[in-house]
Amino acid sequence: MNNVYLAKVDPLHKLLGFKLAWHGKVMKDVLIKYKLLIIFLLLLLAPSFHSLVYIISLPAKAIVSKETSLLNYFQSILSCRISF
Repeated sequence: MNNVYLAKVDPLHKLLGFKLAWHGKVMKDVLIKYKLLIIFLLLLLAPSFHSLVYIISLPAKAIVSKETSLLNYFQSILSCRISF
């Protein structure tokens, strides 16, 4: 019976493990909620697959077009290119 190792249970470590697990679950729920919101907004903006591909490829098209300038590069990187 003397060879049996009994670990002392530290309540702070138990609480820390519980808190980390709780924060992980809450963060997972928040990310899933925002992912669904982003998917919903994309479907509102792009009702078809071709329009979705067009919206996603706009920054790349702005970079490789013949009429590029430094301002166009920065705007395409920020995905807010305004066509004139």
